[in-house]
Amino acid sequence: MTTALPGLRDWLRLVMMYRSDHPDSIKILDTLDRLLDRPFLTNVLITGEPGTGKEGLARALHNAMRPADAPFIKMPTAGRDADVLALHLFGTKDQRGAIDRAQGGTLFLDEVSLLPKETQARLAPVLRGRFRRNDGEGPTACDVCVMGATDYNLHERVVRGEVRNDLYFRLTRIELRIPPLRARPDDIPRAALWAANRIAEQHKRELRFALEGDSDPGDALLTQDAAEFLKSLPWDGNFRALDRVIERAVMLYAERDLTLESIQRSV
Repeated sequence: MTTALPGLRDWLRLVMMYRSDHPDSIKILDTLDRLLDRPFLTNVLITGEPGTGKEGLARALHNAMRPADAPFIKMPTAGRDADVLALHLFGTKDQRGAIDRAQGGTLFLDEVSLLPKETQARLAPVLRGRFRRNDGEGPTACDVCVMGATDYNLHERVVRGEVRNDLYFRLTRIELRIPPLRARPDDIPRAALWAANRIAEQHKRELRFALEGDSDPGDALLTQDAAEFLKSLPWDGNFRALDRVIERAVMLYAERDLTLESIQRSV
C-alpha cells in the first residue's frame, strides 16, 4: 500500500469543507479521497482551461497513489520538434530520458493532446509498462504512471484523427475535468485567501488573512464587499489571473485588510 504525503488528507478535508456544488469539483475531491483510502496505480487525463491548476491536481493524485519519495517528472510537449521530444522522453542508454527518470513514480505530460503522432505511437506502450529507448534494440520494462493534461477536448481530437485511439483509452483510466473559476464563484473568496496568505508568507509579511465574518478572523480581512466583487469577475485566466490581482492588492494597495477599493485598484 502506498503512503500519501503527510497532511494531504487534512488538506483534502479542508478543501471539501469550502467546495462549491459543481459536479466536476465534487468528482475530483471524491476521486482523491477514494485514492487515499484505496490507492492504486493508474494513468490519468486532466482537462481544463489554462490556469485552472491541472499540474497541481496531478501532483495531488501522484501523492495519493505513490510513496512520498516517488519521482514526479514534468514534460512539456507542445510545440516541440518530434525528434527532440523523443530524445527527452525516451532517452538513450547513456542519457536518461523522462521515462527513465520517472521510474517508480509519475510522468506528467503537459498538453498531451499536441503530441506528434509518431511520439504517440511510441508512448502508447509506456502505458502498458514498456518502452524503447532511442538507441535500444528491444523493449524495456517500466513502472510509470502517466498523467496527461490538456486544454482541449481529447476525445474530439481522437475523432478527427489527431490523437491515437489506443493512447486515449489507456490514458483515461481516470478522467477529471477542472471547472473554470467563473463556473464556481463560491470558491473564489477561498482561493483568494489562499493566494493572499501565500504571497504574505513569501514576502515575509506577518499577516494571516481571513474572510470577514469567519469565526476565526485572522490578522487581516478579505472584506465581504471585496469578496463579492471578486466573485463577479470573469477570470479568463482562472487562478493565474486571480493570483496576479491578489498579489497587486496585498503588496501595493492594501493598508492591511483587502478591501473593495484595494481589489478594484488591482484589477
